[in-house]
Amino acid sequence: MLALIALTDLRKQDRTNGVLAMPGSESHPSEFAALAMGAMEAISNNLAEQSYIDEVLSDVDLGEDRWTDTYDFRDQAVKAGISPTLVKDGAITLQNVVTFYRPDAVPQDSNGYRSMRNISIIQNILNAEKVRFSLDKWKQITIVKDTSRVTDVDSRKKARDKEDVVSEILALAGDFEKKAWIFSKDFTTQKAQSEEIVTLRLNGSGFDSIFPLILSGEGGILNMTTEFDVSLAVFL
Repeated sequence: MLALIALTDLRKQDRTNGVLAMPGSESHPSEFAALAMGAMEAISNNLAEQSYIDEVLSDVDLGEDRWTDTYDFRDQAVKAGISPTLVKDGAITLQNVVTFYRPDAVPQDSNGYRSMRNISIIQNILNAEKVRFSLDKWKQITIVKDTSRVTDVDSRKKARDKEDVVSEILALAGDFEKKAWIFSKDFTTQKAQSEEIVTLRLNGSGFDSIFPLILSGEGGILNMTTEFDVSLAVFL
């Protein structure tokens, strides 16, 4: 593990790459990486928000020095930017698939680049934004202060104001909520109500926008405390 930590310490600013640990395995690292990437791609193509935890990598040697089978080591590895594996039912399974990215100034709980699964969501979100604002609705537009004042029917078709952009952003947030890419569109709505998320470019050439989002969580931990007693008093 120390060698992998030394490797990841040099890549703290890398937001898209990572390393998978399969200690002691005789399988070639390239084969292992290809299987992992294939499994991740298959999931991401269908459900970008789905976790890779427990995904089985078939036909690879399990290895002997399985330090990643111990929870404390796995936890230490993930915090150090290492993606551990686990043997379940005689097969290698993926666990937390994380990036190297962990600069000291970025809190771990707020690091959207931490999980490879998040990278997939972000890519889908950015593509959806590009597609939406590439529609004919947003081509050859005329920018005005208030589109409600544009009463000419033909002129109104291409007139746009800041509120039109805000409405488009909120519509996208609703789409992302439906796909479970974000935790809730409420955060975006609240920001739009309390802050100016769209501003007009000073030369009138377009709009500058900020799209505030909170990504959905990647669930992998279910903690439960069971409380019991021998007293029958509660039933009497």
